[in-house]
Amino acid sequence: MPFYFQLMTLFEEISLLEGFAFITSLLYTWLAAKENIWCWLFGGLGAGATLILCLQGLLYSEVILQIYYIVMAVYGWLRWSKSDKDLKKPVLRMSYALHFKILILGGIGLFALGAFWKLWGAALPYLDATTTSFSILATWLIARKYLENWIYFIVIDAISIYLYSSRGLLLLSFLFVLYTFLAAYGYFQWKLIWKKQELKLVN
Repeated sequence: MPFYFQLMTLFEEISLLEGFAFITSLLYTWLAAKENIWCWLFGGLGAGATLILCLQGLLYSEVILQIYYIVMAVYGWLRWSKSDKDLKKPVLRMSYALHFKILILGGIGLFALGAFWKLWGAALPYLDATTTSFSILATWLIARKYLENWIYFIVIDAISIYLYSSRGLLLLSFLFVLYTFLAAYGYFQWKLIWKKQELKLVN
């Protein structure tokens, strides 16, 4: 089938809700990479739309994740707005101890959620649980402005490409392709911010 017809078929299969989730979630990641507080508004809207789509696709762990994202959108907004004169909190670096804690907690969540949802007949329970468990932790890291959150999201987003495409959510799958590149962009953007902070401290 020619590419043009494949593209038209894809757009015919996309619902308005999936399109809304796509646009708002993309804006969230782009604004977060820019360290813009409005990212949390779009993050909450995108999470609400994705929650409904995940219910339809039987991705139960992702449903929990979207509820968490909505809560974190409120938390992130409040935390980022409680800063000093320039309304920005500094970018932080993670210690090895914090990395270890994240990996241990994420692993525990992965196997616990995976086993639970397998009993309930969820689609791809352990893969679903992997993205959910580590996304919960990585979202906390971004709200606290840890630079390395973007590294975790690069891996999470890459896994999510397959997870969503396997459930027929093609636009959301494509969104995670863009997320992967935006996470890399966010990492380099925040690293520049962190280096500028360090130079100010030295000077």
